[in-house]
Amino acid sequence: MIQKLKPDLDNLVTAFSAACQLGIPYPTIKKWIHRKQIWAKRVGNVWLVDLTEVRAVQRQRLEWRLKKRHTDGDGYCWVTVDEASRIVGLSPTTIRSWVACGTVRAIKVGSRRVVWLRDVLLRAFGHRALEAMKTSESNGTEKQESDRDTD
Repeated sequence: MIQKLKPDLDNLVTAFSAACQLGIPYPTIKKWIHRKQIWAKRVGNVWLVDLTEVRAVQRQRLEWRLKKRHTDGDGYCWVTVDEASRIVGLSPTTIRSWVACGTVRAIKVGSRRVVWLRDVLLRAFGHRALEAMKTSESNGTEKQESDRDTD
């Protein structure tokens, strides 16, 4: 759970605006607010949230989902269109349109279409987000290894 005492006033946006900018459903952001996973302030009929906090929670949830699945050596795998849409928080139609325009690799397995998760993540979040995730993963493994060495 991410909680800050004082949010960064430069990054305050409405919850709806944060949902639009990050491609997250608005009800999901409201759920995070009510569970106190992100800081929020109600002003009239609108919720104000810190955009960097919402991005952090989104990244945490994505990393958690990726850790649950069997992956190749680079940490990526083939997933169904529905699984990919749940991981990145976008509709399956969006993923299918990326496949149709050729920005995401896909193959047919039986009656299902599977997509390469790395392509979907690159298209949804960009190169910087993936590099940041890789860096945080490598820092975590280095720290675990150094903790083992001291024992």
